[in-house]
Amino acid sequence: MQVTRGKADYTVKDGRITIELSAGAQLYLETPDQTPLSASERHATLRIVSDVDPDGVTELELDKDGLDALADALIDAENGGDTDA
Repeated sequence: MQVTRGKADYTVKDGRITIELSAGAQLYLETPDQTPLSASERHATLRIVSDVDPDGVTELELDKDGLDALADALIDAENGGDTDA
């Protein structure tokens, strides 16, 4: 995962990213128009936009491995932290 720009406070610890904004935010998932040709190319971008700060934008570029890890983490969260999903 590569943070390409941002004003939010974020930390990465033990392979997990935590993002904090001082107010509300909107989360967007953007995918490229063309299918990526390799696993290392950008497969998706997560964009977090602050509701109160027009400069409060953070973008995370995800390659195949990053997108897979995010999907797995979301499935685990949906299952209440059950890693057998």
